[in-house]
Amino acid sequence: PNGLNVDSVDVNAAYLSWNTVAGADHYVVLYSESGSGIWNSQVTSNNIISLTGLTTYSPYEWQLLVYCDANGLNNSDTISGPNFTTANPCTTPTNLGVSSILLDRFTMNWDAVSLANRYEIRIRAQGLSWDTITNVFGTTRTKTNLNAATTYEWQIRSICNSSGTSFSDWSTTQTATTLTPCAIPGNLSSSNVLLTSANLSWDVVPGAWAYRIRYRVSGSWTFDTSYTNSISISGLNT
Repeated sequence: PNGLNVDSVDVNAAYLSWNTVAGADHYVVLYSESGSGIWNSQVTSNNIISLTGLTTYSPYEWQLLVYCDANGLNNSDTISGPNFTTANPCTTPTNLGVSSILLDRFTMNWDAVSLANRYEIRIRAQGLSWDTITNVFGTTRTKTNLNAATTYEWQIRSICNSSGTSFSDWSTTQTATTLTPCAIPGNLSSSNVLLTSANLSWDVVPGAWAYRIRYRVSGSWTFDTSYTNSISISGLNT
């Protein structure tokens, strides 16, 4: 026989196939959980088979025999197929994202995993070692005390039992960059000062979205917002 293939695996099952052998009466599939030394067998007259009742998330090896008569007196040599591992029921969270990015923090988000007891997150500034956050419940977590203007990497995995012995693979690496602090505008100046109005201006700050201005004679501040590097204020006291 040739063309031995593992078509797919499930949590407790594997689906195998091979090329049909001319003159074959039936096939015998031998399979064993790797290292156990215990072999099981299934018989089929087709060139596909479903192995069920397998141990979850475990490695297996398998072999194939071809019998060319019903009595089993004329058979091929045993041929080994590719090893396989049954699926992990504890799956990795998906739909990962970040929100509420600030100077020193951001919030990580993901979709719930139905079997998860809790989650673990590991996070690091690019190029540094991982910092692991354990016992994460829910589907969001805000990481604080971060450095501004720094790119961070993070991954998450599911923990599917209370003892922590059942866990998923780590997710693919996600990245997020904290905000860059706004610089203080320079070269503040006033012009066209009249009895009840004045023009204020300052140097442009790269990356600034808007500017917040406050002014007063005494007492409480009056606030205003400008989306350029100047503003005209009116209604001033003479």
